[in-house]
Amino acid sequence: MLEVYIRFFQLSSGGESVAMALGGIRVNRNTKDNQKKRLLNVVEEMSIASGISVPPVYLLPENSINAFAAGHTTDDVAIGVTQGLIDTLNREELQGVIAHEFSHIFNGDMKINMRLTGGLHGVLLIGLIGEGILRVFSRSRHTTHRRSSSKENNGGIIIIMLVGGAFYVIGFLGKFMGGWIKAIISRKREYLADATAVQYTRYPEGIAGALKKIGALSSGSTLNSDAATTHSHLFFAQGVSGFFTTMFSTHPPLDKRILAIEPRWNGVYPILTQNRAEKEKSHYSSKNEKKKQKKEKLSAIILAQSAIQSIATPKDKHIDFAKLVDEELSSLFGDSIGDALGAQGIVFSLLAHQDKDILNRQKSILSVGLVKELESALENKKSLKREHYLELVRLLIPTLKSLSLTQYKAFKSYMTHFIEIDKKVSTFEWCLQHILLRPLDRKFNITKPIKMLYSSIDAVKNETELLLSMLSQIQYKDETEAKNTFTKVMKVQGLPAFAYVKKEHINFKTFTQSVLALEKAKFGVKKRILEIILAMMMVDENLTLRENEMIQTMAEILQVPLPPLSA
Repeated sequence: MLEVYIRFFQLSSGGESVAMALGGIRVNRNTKDNQKKRLLNVVEEMSIASGISVPPVYLLPENSINAFAAGHTTDDVAIGVTQGLIDTLNREELQGVIAHEFSHIFNGDMKINMRLTGGLHGVLLIGLIGEGILRVFSRSRHTTHRRSSSKENNGGIIIIMLVGGAFYVIGFLGKFMGGWIKAIISRKREYLADATAVQYTRYPEGIAGALKKIGALSSGSTLNSDAATTHSHLFFAQGVSGFFTTMFSTHPPLDKRILAIEPRWNGVYPILTQNRAEKEKSHYSSKNEKKKQKKEKLSAIILAQSAIQSIATPKDKHIDFAKLVDEELSSLFGDSIGDALGAQGIVFSLLAHQDKDILNRQKSILSVGLVKELESALENKKSLKREHYLELVRLLIPTLKSLSLTQYKAFKSYMTHFIEIDKKVSTFEWCLQHILLRPLDRKFNITKPIKMLYSSIDAVKNETELLLSMLSQIQYKDETEAKNTFTKVMKVQGLPAFAYVKKEHINFKTFTQSVLALEKAKFGVKKRILEIILAMMMVDENLTLRENEMIQTMAEILQVPLPPLSA
């Protein structure tokens, strides 16, 4: 019972607690195993393409084919896959499965699934409390009966046993009904995730092939972990078997899922041979290589509309762009990205001042080892495209999550001194801090999960006015022009009552306070705010690097996945 109680509270730490409960082992980015490298590459590409921080990846020691995404928000999400999956699937099939899991992240399924898991733990806990009461007081009643025939003693014990019995029945019925609810919710969302994965990858054969191989594999998608039943609704495919599997199945039948993707499928599962995944050729990659890129000048409305339509829906161009960026970053910084000390050195290199005197002062606060990593990263930074700085930051997050709490606090302190040493905060420094420290603070329980309070944009009117006014001021040095642009966009967006906030009333402190308040808005409101931000920043048909970084950061803070606009 104590173990269940502890696990119930561990869920608050996010997806990594689920991965570890299932026996997952974290995949290090510096691994020499080609299959693990391929897995990490696919996850990194999908993260960059969708505009979210790269999640840590866990490998489950299971021969079956399965995967999951777990977490409360994109800040604490974790991806898990089985050994059988990376052994059996080719790259396109693996990409289809990962796209399926990312769709759960975008569609909000993760939060629902984590709540279901917590609720089922609570029900199970009630049942176990009842079972414990019955067991303890059954023994106590037997002992009391031998020592005394007192009716009062026996009556008290009987009452307690009745309470225990009631707890046990409530737990059993709750678990029974919870199974039904879990199954009904999960089945519908699996069909949606399959369809979304096809939309992301533009390659139905990928996810369909993965499902066919599950049907062909003797162990299928079943997991042997004791925690599999509790987390069965999180998996890519049915993770448990038994008498109640059909009744409480959290996933649609394999053949129905395949037919939904490939209506002409003949119903025959492939015959799997050893190392088939490595021998299969990549049709999807060759398909992408043949694509021709077209460049066209778009109006401000079309630019904004295109960006809005891509929210939580990465397209071919985003995935192709992500592959190129991931390859560039990996070739420049290599093993340093996956090394705790090297990752810190890269962060400091991005914050390094151009003035040599200030840079030397920055170096003076670091340890000898960090200075060495900083200097190495500065050399590699010379070949790094400026527009890829934030993508690099996202790649570093899984590695920095492996720090101890003491190490992280020291790293965060160094960062603060690095930024404040010239007594001003640049836009990039503000952006880097918020993209990097948000998920790390969440990981180390420095900040608590945010409660979504506001269900309309009017509830955060003042904060939205200040945010949009400052973004307009970033675009235009002349305040009259900034105000006119603000008024124009608000009118087009159907928000004429929103008033412009003068530059003299805005600073980074008030701006940050407004942004933190907007975090408490519900997803629909946040998405609406991001749509207005995109319209505001693209009104002049010219998206500068500074504006692009602000948009990326605002999307990250609002927890609205936005594919890279650079694509």
